[in-house]
Amino acid sequence: MRSKYLAIVLVVFCLLLPSVAGDMPVPPELQVAIFKKVFNYDKSIQGGSPKMLVAFTDNSAAVKDQVVKAFKDSGVNVSAAKADQLSSSVAGVNVLYITPGVSGTKQICQKNGILSITGTPSLVESGDVSVGLSVQDNKPKIVVHLGQLKAEGHDISANLLQLAKIIQ
Repeated sequence: MRSKYLAIVLVVFCLLLPSVAGDMPVPPELQVAIFKKVFNYDKSIQGGSPKMLVAFTDNSAAVKDQVVKAFKDSGVNVSAAKADQLSSSVAGVNVLYITPGVSGTKQICQKNGILSITGTPSLVESGDVSVGLSVQDNKPKIVVHLGQLKAEGHDISANLLQLAKIIQ
């Protein structure tokens, strides 16, 4: 009986896994390592050590906690703000990490020259965020929306862009 219950729980977990993984396919700790490299290839972020803000909603608070912890543990100056408080929280920020469900950041990043990043590739594909991470062939893949990147006033080295999936 117990093994039957375990099997049912395992099946349900496996069915739910694609939707959870689809939102953020690369774990936060790996995101940090990759994004820190991206920062080094952005001429606007000197020294690769930006002041970062994580934008979140009530529904993405758990993601925010994971991302903030991972970036803090790696020595990045990071804080968080609810999406409805972003306008008053972006002073001095170089990078804005967008969690799922956050909207209205595109104009804030463009107006303030802030690089937008995410672990949710669909936000890059839609043009709401300039740099994100997805998975291709079971490996992390950088995704760059060139139009949004330029609108934010950022320029990433061609060396990095050669490795990325480019969205026009």
